[in-house]
Amino acid sequence: MQIGIKLKQLRQHQQLTQADVADELKLSRKTISSWENDRSYPDVASLITLSDIYHVTVDELLKGDQSMINHLVEIDRQAKRTKREQGYYYWINLIFLLAYIVFSIPFLSLRVTSGLELLLFAAWLAVIITMLVSLSGNSENVKTKTMIDAAIIFVFMMVFIDPIFFPKPCETKCD
Repeated sequence: MQIGIKLKQLRQHQQLTQADVADELKLSRKTISSWENDRSYPDVASLITLSDIYHVTVDELLKGDQSMINHLVEIDRQAKRTKREQGYYYWINLIFLLAYIVFSIPFLSLRVTSGLELLLFAAWLAVIITMLVSLSGNSENVKTKTMIDAAIIFVFMMVFIDPIFFPKPCETKCD
């Protein structure tokens, strides 16, 4: 039996309306309707709450609906892949941070640096560290936004601000 039909039967057996169930789950009535008509599936947290509302186990809700089980397996697979990708991004950013520090310090120490250049260097490190920390989050949207922000900030810092690319003007007459 498909989960939509099962959800509808259980709801009607409990003499509840879609609006009643939606209120319990803090969702819209349309969402409940979508589940009951097999246009979408409830997430795991909703399944647990539904099992409490209908006084059945989650296993009873899922039994016999292979498409729902496949859907949950796919969600789990995507979550694992996303977590693995976030790990890659985290380590890549950490390597870039360390490389930036290692290669920037000699350039900064070879010349007389002003307070502004040191401040810009510290700001650049803060930006990289902030991006590194935000990539350790779980949200796909955060990861995508962070990568876009990282690219924009990287270009801005390298082209306009980074003192390595803008040497100090000559203090004596330059040829």
